[in-house]
Amino acid sequence: MLKNEFGKEIAKIMRQSSVQEYDCIIIGAGISGLMAARELVNAGKTILVLDKGRGVGGRMSTRVANNQRFDHGAQVISGTDKEFKTLIDEWCSAGVLKPVDYPTDESGAYYFCPGGIRELPIYLSKELNVKVNCRVKALRCSMNNWTVITDDKEVFKSYSVIMTSPLPQSLELLKNGDSTLPGEIAEGLSSVQYEPCIALLLNGIAKGELLNMPFVKPGGASVSLIINNSAKGVSPEPGAFTIHASREFSEKYWDFPGEETIEALLKETGYYIKYESGYLRIHRWKYSRTISSHHDRCVVAETPGLIAFAGDGFKGCDIEGAVLSGISAAQEIVRKL
Repeated sequence: MLKNEFGKEIAKIMRQSSVQEYDCIIIGAGISGLMAARELVNAGKTILVLDKGRGVGGRMSTRVANNQRFDHGAQVISGTDKEFKTLIDEWCSAGVLKPVDYPTDESGAYYFCPGGIRELPIYLSKELNVKVNCRVKALRCSMNNWTVITDDKEVFKSYSVIMTSPLPQSLELLKNGDSTLPGEIAEGLSSVQYEPCIALLLNGIAKGELLNMPFVKPGGASVSLIINNSAKGVSPEPGAFTIHASREFSEKYWDFPGEETIEALLKETGYYIKYESGYLRIHRWKYSRTISSHHDRCVVAETPGLIAFAGDGFKGCDIEGAVLSGISAAQEIVRKL
């Protein structure tokens, strides 16, 4: 979008409605964005969180069907950072998290959400100013103030912005508003790489190792993880399974028709799950995991205006990293505001 076209569109919309200003607008209502928002609110700042999804959580997502629950993005939470462990204790006390009571193949403590992984971001979003089903179109900065415009032609203004969406999407929004970052910062952000993941959610009958196990890693080239959501403690009814395809499989089948992809995954996992009928859905995560993260906890720029970048694309590249990244970005914004 050219700058003059963007400016004319904003001017037209602003003539038709009043525009509220905030200290900070956060793009993305995943756990990083929500933690950033909570940190800003605790510092007395006015905030607005925008997300294109139907609800909060991003890849911390749970699907509910026929009294079954399927965690189909992130699965469990763990961490070693002292600050993050304090948060885990708080969330356990609130009843949102529980420590796992089954063996894992790695050392350390693991936690899950009995109501599904999305329950944690839902808990964190309480009393926050969050607007979902809101797809941001572009960001533009003028005179140190940011203007955010959505696909629905809504306009919001703020003194600062925190971007927690996957970095390719964040950089595209800035490009759409003709907002240019300093070269070194832009280069560092562009270097972050993600891998896709195709997830299959199905109702089936467990076989072999999966009968009483919450997780199985088949070890082949096509499937990275199979989750038994009932054995994990998430689904109240048995038979709710999530299959995570490998990076290799996901890249190969990304543009294939859903029917072909489902057939291939069922064939690859037939030793563990028998599917007869019932729930069967596929979900494509374009930015499922970071495979090359930024070396800093977050990145803050003051050109073209005060803006921070945070999320699981930064140091840590998991839920713990996303949480600490969001907090760090908010603290930097508070300090500079």
